[in-house]
Amino acid sequence: MGPAAELFITQLSTRMTIEQKVGDQARTSSYGLDGSESRNQGMMGRDFVTTTSWSDDTLVTKGKNSFSTPMGEMTIETTEVRTLSEDGKRMTVALTTVTPRGTLSRKLVYDKQ
Repeated sequence: MGPAAELFITQLSTRMTIEQKVGDQARTSSYGLDGSESRNQGMMGRDFVTTTSWSDDTLVTKGKNSFSTPMGEMTIETTEVRTLSEDGKRMTVALTTVTPRGTLSRKLVYDKQ
């Protein structure tokens, strides 16, 4: 699934749930906010293990997963850095993905509706 057209976030003191919608597809992910491991659906239905914690007013999610493919072992590392604008109406997500084929960085900006 690509970048979400719609994002619904529920945050409690120790947990955050994100529902992403793209067209008629939806995916829900849940993250502990205390640095504990979270398991969510990743690529091709595999579990993706991440940790999420606060760094000042920035929420950082990191993951590193290895799996076997027909071309051999593959490791993917991800970092997602979420920040809110001062008025709380815009969230910026800086994503970095490191694969054997290189590093992909992108920035997504969501406006609160």
